[in-house]
Amino acid sequence: MPTEKLAIHGGKPVRKAPLPLEFPGIHHMNGKEREAVLEVLNSRSPFRYYGVKLTRQASKFEAEFARFLGVKHAVAVSSGTAALQVALAAMGVGPGQEVIIPAYMWVSVAAAVVNQGAVPVLADIDQTFCMDPSDLQKRITPKTVGVVVVHMSGAPADIKALLKVARQHRLFLLEDCAQCAGGSVGGQKVGSFGDIGTFSFQMNKNMTSLALGQGMPARRIARLPPARAASQAAENDRQNAQEQISNSAGSPKISSGRIAKNRRSEGGHRMLSVDDLSGC
Repeated sequence: MPTEKLAIHGGKPVRKAPLPLEFPGIHHMNGKEREAVLEVLNSRSPFRYYGVKLTRQASKFEAEFARFLGVKHAVAVSSGTAALQVALAAMGVGPGQEVIIPAYMWVSVAAAVVNQGAVPVLADIDQTFCMDPSDLQKRITPKTVGVVVVHMSGAPADIKALLKVARQHRLFLLEDCAQCAGGSVGGQKVGSFGDIGTFSFQMNKNMTSLALGQGMPARRIARLPPARAASQAAENDRQNAQEQISNSAGSPKISSGRIAKNRRSEGGHRMLSVDDLSGC
């Protein structure tokens, strides 16, 4: 059977121009995005809570994205990494606890767990390239408090099986949908199965915002911990939350300050994100 020469050896090339850069959202920007940018600039109020003519863009995006997912609550923050940190803080993750994460993920997932003072525990992946439900079962210990499922490269995990394991062991389940915004399983959007779903709108994600990497933690239902905890974690930029800690030996309590970080999203971040929703 004759074979064609490779292009490098003088054969016919498959394509004459390189494939486009891997920035999906960027390739779909058009006049609608320009109009949205001008709307905020003309208002002279790019910030969320103060200005001469507030347009409430961040609040509108939260409401529209929550409707898109079919959830009750959404909070816009400054990045997908911030969304993970805010979500874990809202779930009460802290020192001495373990959170199971997939072995194949972006480093922000492990870093967000460490940021809370907890220990990330790696679980293997299966043919979905996401967490393997059977291996998740093996990684659970008395210190385990939750699971972070990452929907990788636009491919959803076996979320129903993973959720079943989490519920059997009374663990929270956080869905990292940074690479899978708009994905669904059985007609239900990813990010709406677990307790909280987080999203990223950084330049090489499916949806792209004006910000360098706006993110969004979204809640399925208003169950404990309250959705307000995510909002407070995102908003607080000055105060240190003081907590009382005592060890198992019953030694005197000591006061420990937890630094609160500014994670809120400003009004301009919505400008390019909402128009992307219309194409999903």
